[in-house]
Amino acid sequence: METLETLFSSAARVRILRTFLFQPQKKFSASDIAERTDVASTTARAHAQDLTAIDLLIEVEDKDYTNGQSITAWKLSRNSSLRRPLHDIVLQHQDITPEDIKKRLERVGDVSLLILSGIFSGIDDRPIDVLISGSGIDTTKLARSLSRIEKSFGTELRYTHLTKEEFDYRHNAYDRLIRDVLDYPHHVLIDDLNVSREGRQESAL
Repeated sequence: METLETLFSSAARVRILRTFLFQPQKKFSASDIAERTDVASTTARAHAQDLTAIDLLIEVEDKDYTNGQSITAWKLSRNSSLRRPLHDIVLQHQDITPEDIKKRLERVGDVSLLILSGIFSGIDDRPIDVLISGSGIDTTKLARSLSRIEKSFGTELRYTHLTKEEFDYRHNAYDRLIRDVLDYPHHVLIDDLNVSREGRQESAL
């Protein structure tokens, strides 16, 4: 019970969890956390220390680039047993659902393929989070739509946009980037290209 109370003690704590879970490779100082979650630095530090006490975060050293001095920071513990289940819980309770993402991105053009990977599957070492393919894609609208989605998730999304012809060529050539998406857990939102028939791993969101 103590661990649950620590994890979900407040709305601020949930925002802090989201910051670390969706950016597992990054280090955050108290001021970084405060800026991203709209809390005071002293409050951010207290939250980070509480999460370190249950082994979700680890304390690391970082550098203050304004004066070059060493400061305390935190990052997600890759070995924490809480990491994956928490990621799934937080992802499932985002303000923007996978269906919302689909509706927003299918407006940017004639989208033939839309796949979520990376942070959406809980595997942070994948090269991209969003793969989109189609014709007549408005890149300005795409960037704007992804920017709005990023604000909800509190992290920058890595994405690749390919024309249908580019995707077909790279897919048939067993391109490494395409394989890195399809051979690992992912979630298919639009698939007019019948990619999902390959029986690749698909993660539930």
